[in-house]
Amino acid sequence: LALLPRSGELLGVDNVGAVVLIFVGALPLAAAASFFSSALQNLAVLIMPAWMAHSVDSSRGVAAFGQRMLSSFALGLIFALALVPSALLVGAALFAQFRLGIPWSAWAFPAWGLLASIPPSVMGWVLLRFAAPLWDRLDPSEELLEIGR
Repeated sequence: LALLPRSGELLGVDNVGAVVLIFVGALPLAAAASFFSSALQNLAVLIMPAWMAHSVDSSRGVAAFGQRMLSSFALGLIFALALVPSALLVGAALFAQFRLGIPWSAWAFPAWGLLASIPPSVMGWVLLRFAAPLWDRLDPSEELLEIGR
């Protein structure tokens, strides 16, 4: 709470209420970002299984360190770029609110968080739809069923 203004209120709400509203607004975005990140990592494992292997032998040496560093950088860059549409969407909402003369209030934080969660949720769903056929091709249960025939 030390980072908030000393006047006791932030955008028309007391400091404690503002912290709660900021937290409530961040929850949907955090959930959507986590969903997108998980879908992205799972897709990376399906596309490049040898690069993303996590066996005992794969985690040794300078080559493994460089490989993990490249993978982390690529996934982080894609994740950062995926948050750009959320920022643009919330920025457009803030601009529209400003142009319409609607005063800003801390009560809008949950709505802005929900609005920001839409693009990562949609992109995560698209990644899952893209990964589903890859998973079907790599499904070991299908091979086991065919061996039993």
